[in-house]
Amino acid sequence: MLLVVCNFTPVAYEAFRVGVPQPGTWKEMLNSDDTTFGGAGQHLNGGDCLSDPTEWNGRPQSIEVKIAPLGMQVFEWLR
Repeated sequence: MLLVVCNFTPVAYEAFRVGVPQPGTWKEMLNSDDTTFGGAGQHLNGGDCLSDPTEWNGRPQSIEVKIAPLGMQVFEWLR
């Protein structure tokens, strides 16, 4: 299962909460802010994000992530 987060604004978010359908670990697989892709490398999530039982966006769990301006990330659910 993949979670795709896109930021179509020129504003960075340091603690953006996103609802997820399953509890567990969500691993950042791709981040357009990574220097590998020409990004600044300032809004990386360091790999794994653990969900918490905070309901958000109609989902039973959520994670908090950093999002670069005009950025995009892909997270994979690891369980």
